[in-house]
Amino acid sequence: MDKLAQLRQMTTVVADTADVEAVKRLKPMDCTTNPTIVLQALKTPIYDEDFEEAFEWGSKASAEGALYLRRAVDVKNIWIPYGD
Repeated sequence: MDKLAQLRQMTTVVADTADVEAVKRLKPMDCTTNPTIVLQALKTPIYDEDFEEAFEWGSKASAEGALYLRRAVDVKNIWIPYGD
């Protein structure tokens, strides 16, 4: 059994990182909400498509959601889905 599996038996694994690929690979129970770390991760161009998808979803979800996502564009991609 590896160390991560051992830790999972004793505690809740969380991620406080800008490495979104590590989050996907390690599947923590929770992730950071630190805007600085999230913004750092999302400045990577590989997430542009995800942001466009999020913007489209937000536009359809509600007028308020669309406004939030429009403002997000000004801050360079501050939202990304972490799911599979």
